[in-house]
Amino acid sequence: MSVYDESKFNVWRACIGVIWSDGKVDPQERSWIEDRIEKLLFTPEQKQTLKSDLETNIDFKAVVDKISRPADRAFLVHQIRVISHMDGHQSPEEQKLLKTWSDYVLNKVDASALEQFAPEQGIKTKKDIFDLLEKELF
Repeated sequence: MSVYDESKFNVWRACIGVIWSDGKVDPQERSWIEDRIEKLLFTPEQKQTLKSDLETNIDFKAVVDKISRPADRAFLVHQIRVISHMDGHQSPEEQKLLKTWSDYVLNKVDASALEQFAPEQGIKTKKDIFDLLEKELF
């Protein structure tokens, strides 16, 4: 039995896309994602999809478009940061790609619902919300 609906499941598929962002899967990245595939409560079909994605890569944007909940998208942005520092080296190309992907993910979030929670923070735009979140979370 899986506790991961389509939105959460696609967060993990997108994580595999991030792992592939530099064109290879480093041993520590492979170990990290394989550990999660085995320990998290995915269905056998979901596990097989993730394992296949790990061997062949995925279309990151197509998978991100399937992540429907803002909280799942925010978690993916956090995972992008975690994964990008995992191998101890970030090339300029990888940094640019990961920044572009983080921006793409965040742009898909509907920030209007968040605005009611932080009027005292001077939040006026979606960018203000994400700047505050990034400062607080990272």
